[in-house]
Amino acid sequence: MKWLIRILGLLVALTLLAVWLNPRREGGARKETEHVRPNDPSVYPGRAVLDRRASSLIYTKHARCRMGCRQISEQEVMDILQKGQINYRKSDINRGEDPKYAVEGLTRDGQNVRIIFAQSKRGVVVVTVIDLEREWSCACS
Repeated sequence: MKWLIRILGLLVALTLLAVWLNPRREGGARKETEHVRPNDPSVYPGRAVLDRRASSLIYTKHARCRMGCRQISEQEVMDILQKGQINYRKSDINRGEDPKYAVEGLTRDGQNVRIIFAQSKRGVVVVTVIDLEREWSCACS
Protein backbone atom coordinates (compact mmCIF):
# COMPACT_ATOMS: atom_id res chain seq x y z
CA MET A 1 0.00 0.00 0.00
CA LYS A 2 2.88 2.39 0.81
CA TRP A 3 4.39 1.86 -2.65
CA LEU A 4 1.06 2.83 -4.27
CA ILE A 5 0.96 6.10 -2.31
CA ARG A 6 4.57 6.85 -3.29
CA ILE A 7 3.86 6.17 -6.98
CA LEU A 8 0.75 8.39 -6.90
CA GLY A 9 2.73 11.15 -5.18
CA LEU A 10 5.45 10.88 -7.81
CA LEU A 11 2.89 11.04 -10.62
CA VAL A 12 1.29 14.15 -9.11
CA ALA A 13 4.71 15.80 -8.74
CA LEU A 14 5.66 15.00 -12.34
CA THR A 15 2.31 16.32 -13.60
CA LEU A 16 2.76 19.60 -11.70
CA LEU A 17 6.30 19.94 -13.06
CA ALA A 18 5.11 19.34 -16.63
CA VAL A 19 2.39 21.99 -16.26
CA TRP A 20 4.85 24.49 -14.78
CA LEU A 21 7.39 23.93 -17.58
CA ASN A 22 4.82 24.16 -20.39
CA PRO A 23 5.96 27.18 -22.51
CA ARG A 24 2.44 27.77 -23.86
CA ARG A 25 0.97 28.38 -20.40
CA GLU A 26 0.55 32.06 -19.51
CA GLY A 27 3.00 32.97 -16.75
CA GLY A 28 4.80 29.62 -16.86
CA ALA A 29 8.51 29.05 -17.10
CA ARG A 30 9.66 30.08 -20.54
CA LYS A 31 12.96 29.98 -22.35
CA GLU A 32 14.67 33.34 -22.59
CA THR A 33 14.22 33.29 -26.34
CA GLU A 34 11.53 31.32 -28.05
CA HIS A 35 10.03 31.42 -31.51
CA VAL A 36 6.27 31.76 -31.63
CA ARG A 37 4.29 31.28 -34.81
CA PRO A 38 2.60 34.51 -35.97
CA ASN A 39 -0.86 35.01 -34.50
CA ASP A 40 -0.80 31.73 -32.59
CA PRO A 41 -3.86 32.13 -30.32
CA SER A 42 -2.82 29.21 -28.12
CA VAL A 43 0.14 31.19 -26.78
CA TYR A 44 -1.70 34.31 -25.64
CA PRO A 45 -5.44 33.79 -26.07
CA GLY A 46 -7.37 36.96 -26.77
CA ARG A 47 -4.21 39.01 -27.25
CA ALA A 48 -2.61 40.22 -30.47
CA VAL A 49 0.64 38.46 -31.27
CA LEU A 50 3.50 40.04 -33.18
CA ASP A 51 2.61 40.02 -36.87
CA ARG A 52 5.76 38.60 -38.44
CA ARG A 53 4.17 38.71 -41.91
CA ALA A 54 3.82 42.50 -41.99
CA SER A 55 4.44 43.73 -45.54
CA SER A 56 5.58 47.15 -44.36
CA LEU A 57 6.83 48.56 -41.09
CA ILE A 58 6.37 51.87 -39.33
CA TYR A 59 9.73 53.31 -38.19
CA THR A 60 10.11 55.72 -35.28
CA LYS A 61 12.54 58.60 -35.69
CA HIS A 62 14.71 56.98 -33.00
CA ALA A 63 14.77 53.63 -34.84
CA ARG A 64 15.80 55.34 -38.11
CA CYS A 65 18.63 57.11 -36.30
CA ARG A 66 19.87 53.91 -34.64
CA MET A 67 19.68 52.03 -37.93
CA GLY A 68 21.82 54.73 -39.57
CA CYS A 69 24.44 54.63 -36.79
CA ARG A 70 24.60 50.84 -36.82
CA GLN A 71 24.42 50.47 -40.59
CA ILE A 72 21.34 48.26 -40.51
CA SER A 73 19.03 48.27 -43.53
CA GLU A 74 15.24 48.02 -43.70
CA GLN A 75 15.65 44.58 -45.29
CA GLU A 76 17.74 43.39 -42.34
CA VAL A 77 15.06 44.67 -39.94
CA MET A 78 12.43 42.75 -41.91
CA ASP A 79 14.63 39.62 -41.85
CA ILE A 80 14.91 39.82 -38.04
CA LEU A 81 11.14 40.34 -37.73
CA GLN A 82 10.46 37.24 -39.80
CA LYS A 83 13.21 34.90 -38.59
CA GLY A 84 14.45 36.24 -35.25
CA GLN A 85 13.81 34.80 -31.81
CA ILE A 86 11.57 36.61 -29.31
CA ASN A 87 13.40 37.36 -26.06
CA TYR A 88 10.55 37.37 -23.54
CA ARG A 89 12.75 38.72 -20.74
CA LYS A 90 13.38 41.89 -22.73
CA SER A 91 9.82 42.12 -24.13
CA ASP A 92 6.87 43.98 -22.64
CA ILE A 93 3.95 41.90 -23.90
CA ASN A 94 1.63 42.87 -21.05
CA ARG A 95 1.51 46.46 -22.29
CA GLY A 96 -2.17 46.41 -23.16
CA GLU A 97 -2.99 47.57 -26.67
CA ASP A 98 0.62 48.05 -27.86
CA PRO A 99 2.74 45.11 -26.64
CA LYS A 100 6.49 45.37 -27.31
CA TYR A 101 8.55 42.43 -28.52
CA ALA A 102 12.34 42.18 -28.31
CA VAL A 103 13.36 40.09 -31.33
CA GLU A 104 16.97 38.95 -31.67
CA GLY A 105 19.01 37.59 -34.54
CA LEU A 106 21.93 38.06 -36.90
CA THR A 107 21.90 40.58 -39.75
CA ARG A 108 23.26 39.75 -43.19
CA ASP A 109 26.67 41.13 -42.23
CA GLY A 110 26.77 39.19 -38.95
CA GLN A 111 25.69 41.82 -36.41
CA ASN A 112 23.97 40.30 -33.38
CA VAL A 113 21.00 42.62 -32.88
CA ARG A 114 17.90 43.07 -30.77
CA ILE A 115 15.08 44.98 -32.43
CA ILE A 116 12.13 46.23 -30.42
CA PHE A 117 8.86 45.92 -32.33
CA ALA A 118 5.52 47.23 -31.07
CA GLN A 119 2.33 45.64 -32.33
CA SER A 120 -0.18 48.46 -32.70
CA LYS A 121 -3.51 49.00 -34.41
CA ARG A 122 -1.65 50.94 -37.12
CA GLY A 123 0.70 48.01 -37.80
CA VAL A 124 4.12 46.83 -36.67
CA VAL A 125 6.26 49.69 -35.34
CA VAL A 126 10.07 49.50 -35.18
CA VAL A 127 10.90 51.22 -31.88
CA THR A 128 14.68 50.82 -31.71
CA VAL A 129 17.59 48.73 -32.98
CA ILE A 130 20.33 47.53 -30.62
CA ASP A 131 23.68 45.95 -31.50
CA LEU A 132 24.29 43.42 -28.73
CA GLU A 133 28.04 43.18 -29.22
CA ARG A 134 29.36 46.58 -30.29
CA GLU A 135 28.97 50.12 -28.96
CA TRP A 136 28.37 52.63 -31.75
CA SER A 137 28.85 56.36 -31.41
CA CYS A 138 25.40 57.76 -32.03
CA ALA A 139 23.77 61.13 -31.40
CA CYS A 140 20.23 59.73 -31.22
CA SER A 141 18.07 60.93 -28.34
